[in-house]
Amino acid sequence: MHIGASKASVISTFEPITSVLFGALLLGKKFTLIIIIAYILIFAGILILSTSKKK
Repeated sequence: MHIGASKASVISTFEPITSVLFGALLLGKKFTLIIIIAYILIFAGILILSTSKKK
């Protein structure tokens, strides 16, 4: 099974999010303002990628 490059790029943007969540859940890391801002920027990037028009 193959997925397209655009879907693969959207899926790969979730890696930093899952890394921070697992770090918080498993290692007890705390969320800081910088991490929250990074989450917002990552989600904005995901929205831009997923809603952009295909060329």
